[in-house]
Amino acid sequence: MHAAIGSSPFRRLQLRRFRSAVMLRILFFFIRGGGKLLEITIRLLPLGNQQERMLFDRFIITAKSTRKVTLLIGGLQGMLGALAFWIVGIEGPMLWGLIMVVTAIVPFGFSGFVPGPIIASLMQSVCHMCEQLYQDLDVLE
Repeated sequence: MHAAIGSSPFRRLQLRRFRSAVMLRILFFFIRGGGKLLEITIRLLPLGNQQERMLFDRFIITAKSTRKVTLLIGGLQGMLGALAFWIVGIEGPMLWGLIMVVTAIVPFGFSGFVPGPIIASLMQSVCHMCEQLYQDLDVLE
């Protein structure tokens, strides 16, 4: 990290948001002018047109495969999360599973944000139940 940026969490968050905004803006223009941009790139590259087309075709295949695997893993993670939430009795397990799918698909979505607080809440409930059981057993003696 650059020394002028600082190390406070707020400044790092600002930098991350700025970089994400720049990335989304560039992505928008890449998508909007994709065909024209591709033709310009092919003309500028020193490879032969056939090799350049093959290179871009392989890149497209790789990008599509990556997207499919991301959707598959995100969906699987969401389904397993929804099943786990249903088993332990969390209200709205399908909604939480869907939120897990979305956060798993979005880059830097941090899908652990969904089950993390729920697990902490369940652990607190279990600790409270154990404490209550201990007190009940203590009363019996």
